[in-house]
Amino acid sequence: MKSDYLKAVKLGEKETKKYRNNGQFPFPSALEYILPTLSSLTKETIGIVDLPASMITGTLTTARQQDFSPSFYPLREPESEFAIKWDSLYEAQISEGIRDPIKVYEFMQKFYVIEGNKRVSVLKYLNAPSIQANVTRIIPRDLDETEQALYSQFVRFYKVCPLYEISFSRPESYTNLAETLGQTLDQKWDEEAVSNVHSAYLHFEKYFTKFNGNAPRKAVGDAFLSYIYYFSLDSLLNDNEATLDRRFKRIQSELITAQNKARITWQETVPTTEKSAGILDILSSPMQPKCPIPLNIAFIHDLNAAESGRIHSHERGRIWMEEQFGGMVKTYAYENCLENEDFDKAIDDARAKGCKMIFTTSPALLPRTLVASIQHPDIYFLNCSINLSHNAVRSYDGRMYECKYLMGALAASFAENHRIGYLAGTPVYGTIANINAFAIGASMIDPHIEIYLNWTSKKNNRWYEPLIDAGVSVLSDIDSFGSNYAIKRYGVYKYMPDGNIMQLAAPVWSWGKYYEAIVRTVLAGTYDARALSKNNMSMNYWLGMASGVIDIELSDNLPYQSKKMIEGLRRAIIEGTLEPFCAEMHSQTGIIHTADEPSLTREEILTMDWLNDNVIGEIPPVEALNESSQSMAAVTGVQKDETQQEAP
Repeated sequence: MKSDYLKAVKLGEKETKKYRNNGQFPFPSALEYILPTLSSLTKETIGIVDLPASMITGTLTTARQQDFSPSFYPLREPESEFAIKWDSLYEAQISEGIRDPIKVYEFMQKFYVIEGNKRVSVLKYLNAPSIQANVTRIIPRDLDETEQALYSQFVRFYKVCPLYEISFSRPESYTNLAETLGQTLDQKWDEEAVSNVHSAYLHFEKYFTKFNGNAPRKAVGDAFLSYIYYFSLDSLLNDNEATLDRRFKRIQSELITAQNKARITWQETVPTTEKSAGILDILSSPMQPKCPIPLNIAFIHDLNAAESGRIHSHERGRIWMEEQFGGMVKTYAYENCLENEDFDKAIDDARAKGCKMIFTTSPALLPRTLVASIQHPDIYFLNCSINLSHNAVRSYDGRMYECKYLMGALAASFAENHRIGYLAGTPVYGTIANINAFAIGASMIDPHIEIYLNWTSKKNNRWYEPLIDAGVSVLSDIDSFGSNYAIKRYGVYKYMPDGNIMQLAAPVWSWGKYYEAIVRTVLAGTYDARALSKNNMSMNYWLGMASGVIDIELSDNLPYQSKKMIEGLRRAIIEGTLEPFCAEMHSQTGIIHTADEPSLTREEILTMDWLNDNVIGEIPPVEALNESSQSMAAVTGVQKDETQQEAP
């Protein structure tokens, strides 16, 4: 079949020309060139595997490189012995199929041919999706920490689910895939499970390529994991083409946005209904609704207002916001929805009530919120969290560290023994900034002050006893309390000699104002969800003291000098002349920021994983947290750089 060989050569010549014009190497890569130390590296026999043809990218030696184009199309003359053998293999494949497996080395999930280059060439020319190969793995050495963690997780995955096609850009994604499918990376998956994953992935890859063109394998894997999270593996196996087409179109923007933090749009001032409007204009202007009235809105909580100060605060805000609109808005509250079943019931009920906007008030609810947002694109979804890149769900939170800085300064002025206790919540985005801002503010008043840290989110933790045992005289407690709390201790207070406490200050969350400002943009028609979706952008609201949605409330019993000091610092933060995270800063391990460096960026503030040098305590690992806090930390938890974690 010399005509087919000539066609294959023309394809090869065209491809090599294209590569040369683009300044790329015009032949397959050679493993012995990539790994000069190949002979000294450890090797592991994998056995006979049906390899994806697209993953065979090179040859073992440089001697065979110039026989082929990058895609293994032949380049030798039509009358050569090479061409004759190629033709014979072609005829064998057409008549009965090539039966002998090729031999390859696998290195970092790419394959290099030891024996069978011409077989690969023939099969690739015929668009064979897979090629049978006897695989030997080269165990990599001297990888950087990120590569080592990623490859170690792949090897662990392959042992239980032997599929080379699936690849991810993050080490934890292999565990996430297993958990999503009800599997683990510790026990071998049965043949049916492996077959289903394989079939679903190949189906997904076809659609992903249809909508996005050829993409790196890791990008396809990341998108596959997101898709089955939203719609399940079974949907790829059982749903018809029209349904899959519709779902892919719906999810495209979310897949692009979720993989890129640079696509976050930050709203750090009160969202306005008009470009020229200020906060007083927003709150006092007559409303000309641009949507059906009443606007039905659901608030879905992980816990309940009776037992959780956080939920109690959100509920007060919900009720206040509804009252401000005088019948233009109708709200519904759903409590104790941490479990998926309860959350889904709340979503179904909210939809039945005609809700067109849903606030979920905890990071722990974000995963199910994302699923609901993709499945119900006609509803606006917002989640109380921060620094998340999701097109279908907006995030909202406050720069509470500004208030904590003031409270730290005030607390230090009352701590005669230089010891303050600090009771923190869950180590999620923003929490560490709150602790450090408090510690820095305290040290500005008393350079010798020490902050003794404890966490309400730890399992079986005695909140107060360790702090009392440490001799603290002033305590920064929880920010708010549930309606059923018998002892309503919150904010910053001082222990008095007679056993009573003297309230000093407390942070104030004006959630009602926050919700009112966001809801008003929907009523005014300026929420602009389509523009974000069109540009694959996400929206994070992150408001500070200048917005009026957070503040500090001082006790009437404070000396006027204390009030004067805090009011001066408060005014400076609002005006932007004082920033808590600027100039020289020290962590528990050394200098973290020098005096001549610019103030910390938004990203550096939100993702802090260090504690100030005057903090006595540590950031607890996820496994040390209680169940509800683990759910929150899994989504927006502060973690050390993955490359610093021990690889499996």
